[in-house]
Amino acid sequence: MTTPGASGNRVKRPGIGRLITEKAYESYFPLHEPLRDDVRHIDDEKLNDREKLRKHWATMRRCFKFQPLSLIRSYMGEKIAFYFVLTGFYNQMLIPPALVGLIIFIYGVASVFTDTPTSDICGSYGQSTYMCPRCDLSCPFWKLSESCVYSKVFIKFFF
Repeated sequence: MTTPGASGNRVKRPGIGRLITEKAYESYFPLHEPLRDDVRHIDDEKLNDREKLRKHWATMRRCFKFQPLSLIRSYMGEKIAFYFVLTGFYNQMLIPPALVGLIIFIYGVASVFTDTPTSDICGSYGQSTYMCPRCDLSCPFWKLSESCVYSKVFIKFFF
């Protein structure tokens, strides 16, 4: 099978149709029944297992719903169903640590502005305190308040 390309000349498409026309295969047997385009409005009794999985499992709207494990087991087998059970359990167990991490992060961002060492460095004390040069020969003295951003980042990520 060929399709017109961007430049107008014919481009060969990969697939079973091309392989049959090039006589690489004589025929083929599809492994699955073809899917219907819209299965949302069709009763479940009229759908095959693959279409049921597509309707009840393989959409973003169903992301937070429970997985149809019996249907997965009957269509894909024991090992694949067990994999999805473990993956679902693992993802559920990651929710509490993620929430704890989010709470700690929000607390850290909120407490940067009220932290005593950071407010000393960024405030009037930091403006009036001069620090020793960073190198021996040509580096000037510098004010402590110049490291205000670094102290906020340090407090946020390391304490």
